[in-house]
Amino acid sequence: DRTNLSPYSQQWNFTVQRELVQDLSMEVGYVGTKGNRLIQRFDSNAPLPGPGNINARRPVTSLAVPGLDYLVTPLADTFRREFSANSNYHAMQVKVEKRMSGGLNLLASYVWSKTISDARGGADAGGTSAVGVQDRTNLKAEKALADEHFPHRFVMSSNYDVPWGRGRKFLSDMPRWADFIIGQWAVGGILTFSSGRRVNVDVQGDPPNVGGGAFPRPNMVYGQNPILSADKRSLSRWFNTDAFERQPNFTFGNAPRNAVQAPGLKNLDLAIYKMFPVSETKVFQLRGEFFNATNTPFFGAPGSTLGLAQFGVINSAADARIVQIGLKFNF
Repeated sequence: DRTNLSPYSQQWNFTVQRELVQDLSMEVGYVGTKGNRLIQRFDSNAPLPGPGNINARRPVTSLAVPGLDYLVTPLADTFRREFSANSNYHAMQVKVEKRMSGGLNLLASYVWSKTISDARGGADAGGTSAVGVQDRTNLKAEKALADEHFPHRFVMSSNYDVPWGRGRKFLSDMPRWADFIIGQWAVGGILTFSSGRRVNVDVQGDPPNVGGGAFPRPNMVYGQNPILSADKRSLSRWFNTDAFERQPNFTFGNAPRNAVQAPGLKNLDLAIYKMFPVSETKVFQLRGEFFNATNTPFFGAPGSTLGLAQFGVINSAADARIVQIGLKFNF
């Protein structure tokens, strides 16, 4: 796009903060963001659906090279980047914070939001599966829940100095040998619950016969909800595969972009610390860190290509529990 319009964003928010008790405060707010003139990428030389040779049906089939008696033909995909996409984000955000007192500090936040866009971006990359513009003549059909749509997200982080040991609230006069074993402990962690990422459903092959520059989607079956309830979901059928069907040849499907959702995240990262004071300014710290401490599986996205055996099937997961131990010397 030679006009090269600059993208810009508009942001607004309204937040109320209240101190509940000493050292404990709460914030509740509404946050909105609108992205304008975002970059969009699509095959500007894709033909309309139809039978026959794809390149012969493209809007532009040949190109004369200026200054040379040379003609380039046939032409295939011609990708255009233009600043025509938009996005919007609306959220309720809640934050509770306990400032350090009594050896405990805590920060918890919850976001309930909705994010909509009509493009993935300039590279058609970043989501759980390949997705781009299906029909260059109908960019409005790309408006859907965005890759960045996580309707629910809760994160809590905390750190607690266990209140026994020399210099602490309880047993502050214990012998040094006892403090070496049971004193100077601390624990911390990060707890995360989050909705899963959006998954775009596509279809095997090229039913509209428009070439590899387009990303055809299947048809939705009338009356079928693609989202299954929790008691009906399984790793072998994560979403309602009956809600999609291959469209007739030489047509685009009517399924929206990002029609289904991958599994969410439930994760606890935990840390346990033990301090060994040498002097007032020199301390050894023994650290035990447990990533995904509960060993709760974080499953990958389901297969999203209609026509393949793995359609609707989840066969991957993130790392299991990871434990690491370290020793640090502060001076």
